[in-house]
Amino acid sequence: MLDRLFKIFLLVLVVLPLWLTIIAIADETTPSESDYQINIWKERLNKELLNVSDPKVQITEILPSAEFSKLTPDLLEKSVRIDLAQVNIRGASKLGLKYLDQEGRLEQLVYLPVKLFVQRQVPVAARDLSRGEVVTVSDYEMKWMDASLLASGVAKESEVRDSQLRSPVATNKVIYRNKLQSERIVAKGDQIQIKVVGRGVSVIASGIAQEAGSVGDTIKILNTDSKREIYAVVSGPKMAEVRL
Repeated sequence: MLDRLFKIFLLVLVVLPLWLTIIAIADETTPSESDYQINIWKERLNKELLNVSDPKVQITEILPSAEFSKLTPDLLEKSVRIDLAQVNIRGASKLGLKYLDQEGRLEQLVYLPVKLFVQRQVPVAARDLSRGEVVTVSDYEMKWMDASLLASGVAKESEVRDSQLRSPVATNKVIYRNKLQSERIVAKGDQIQIKVVGRGVSVIASGIAQEAGSVGDTIKILNTDSKREIYAVVSGPKMAEVRL
């Protein structure tokens, strides 16, 4: 009898830990009710975010917060306006969810903390572009890229088109503003006001630009009085400065 009880005791010692382990694993792999609700809301909001054209945004994670409790089941069926003003491509973002009643009055406002995957449409060189080239429509393509991989200062399409490059851009590389010449505010042939500045001296002269230039560029100017060519720094629209 004792021998039989001892065997049962040993069996319990072997089986019980295994059984408890199975239960623990099952608890970990079975989604909780809160996880289920979070996934429903993530799917619902991502569907709405598909209507946003630029940037393209999708929620990867809804972060724990008291704000999430404001998202009651009845709001799932209501239209929502999503404010993307607080988008952080490398950390936590905050989406403003605005629910309006049938008369357009604000019914519920939720600032939901989330993590986002953000894509932006950026200009990319279609071929190797050289310094000094004027960029035409065929020289670049607009492509969607992961915003977290982009540095600051990406040029807009309107800034790229018909702009001159100050440095080369390789094929399939993003075109940044620092690769482009600044806006030309002096054109070749413009009548230029030249300000000559020295110690206690300031003289105004006139000339004709022999080169185009942007603010800060040094250009060649023909002095209309002396008929001599001088070099001056562009300081404003049709204005240049010489410092003695």
